[in-house]
Amino acid sequence: MTSAIVLALSIVVSTTKSHAEEATQSSSVAITSAALYGTTLGFGAWTGALRLLNPEPRYGFKKGVLFDDSVRSLLRLNDEQARETVSQISDILQATLVTQPFVQAGYLYLTDEITATQAWSRALISLHSFALSTAIIFSTKTFVGRVRPKTKDCTPGIDDVRCASAPLRMSFISGHTTAAFTGAGLMCALPDEGRAETVYEKLGCPVALGLATTTGLFRILSDNHYATDVLAGAVAGTLSGWLIPRLIYAAQADRQKTESVLFESGSRFPGSAELTAVLTYQDESVQGKWMPGARMRISQYLFGPGPKSLGGLLGLDARLERVSHDNQRQRAALRAGLSYNAWELYGLTRWYGQQRGLFEEIRFGSGLGSMFGHQVSLSLRFKYGLDFILTSERDVIGGFDFFTDFGSWLHGYIRLEKEFVAGPSVQSATFGIGSHVDWGRW
Repeated sequence: MTSAIVLALSIVVSTTKSHAEEATQSSSVAITSAALYGTTLGFGAWTGALRLLNPEPRYGFKKGVLFDDSVRSLLRLNDEQARETVSQISDILQATLVTQPFVQAGYLYLTDEITATQAWSRALISLHSFALSTAIIFSTKTFVGRVRPKTKDCTPGIDDVRCASAPLRMSFISGHTTAAFTGAGLMCALPDEGRAETVYEKLGCPVALGLATTTGLFRILSDNHYATDVLAGAVAGTLSGWLIPRLIYAAQADRQKTESVLFESGSRFPGSAELTAVLTYQDESVQGKWMPGARMRISQYLFGPGPKSLGGLLGLDARLERVSHDNQRQRAALRAGLSYNAWELYGLTRWYGQQRGLFEEIRFGSGLGSMFGHQVSLSLRFKYGLDFILTSERDVIGGFDFFTDFGSWLHGYIRLEKEFVAGPSVQSATFGIGSHVDWGRW
């Protein structure tokens, strides 16, 4: 329901006035890039695919960690009706904080504080932040499958519905807290629009932070979440709602390109090579295991006179993982296709191998990917993107990547991947650190 409210409000803000009338009046350039639209839709597509193809999360762990049990004993309400009331109040607080960034943008436009272009920029960035936080919410809920604390006292075999139903295996992370802090972050991450802040904006940030904190507290009081669920949600919401918008607004103020033009203007042959040491947690059905390994990726592009020209793409991905003491797995993929700005559309050939049988199986497929970047400083850059692959065996593979580049050659890497295959579904989380070489990139 809240996602429908978000979409409706963003449409209202976007149609309030013609952008062309006031494009030159805006003191900060509006974000209208294909990459920002694309990643927003991509996050939505990722979330939709998870919910459609994997409606039930895995059977995850059922215990508190760190200080969870102590906080639960201290804060959990004993009366069941009181817990239900507090839970309903947290629903209202979440909906309020989700809608406030859009309401604020509409109000400031209607009172002539900002232009239609600025209002649309705010609404689009807010929609992007909520799409990102929603993707984080359902990715973690699906991959982790943590059982809610309210089921702690139920008896397996006697009360199985209460113990193991799908909604009760979605404790980590707290979706209410993540959404609330995303909304609060957006209320605090205000752009520099060359004017004095209104009372609404000055009070909006502290009030929203207070309401978001209350939302998280109420999720613990109602026994819907452990404290670590709520803390993780607060971090994810702050990342989505405050950090990412601040990077975009800072780039606007500096009049930098924020549309993820990853290549220098006029560069005809941009590309990159990466070598990363990785540690992957793979969950097949109920079993899970950690696998060390290495990842190599080489991409070469062919552009026309400008960085936005339609061009060619040729890439090679290779990965080696140690499954057990005497077993290793190899995967490789050759990509060839078209690229435009931050988008890639390609066909691919994938090879698979186990132990000493190098490349025992070959599959063909097609893929669509996008990468969006934020240049924070000369030595720090964030990149995140999505990709979807359909193979000849009708396997669907979806992935979400997050890179942090430190300087000109070092990077950190996180990838969440879901494979919807003929047999049991496979999901994995990969963490890595490595080095890279870029040529022709900004």
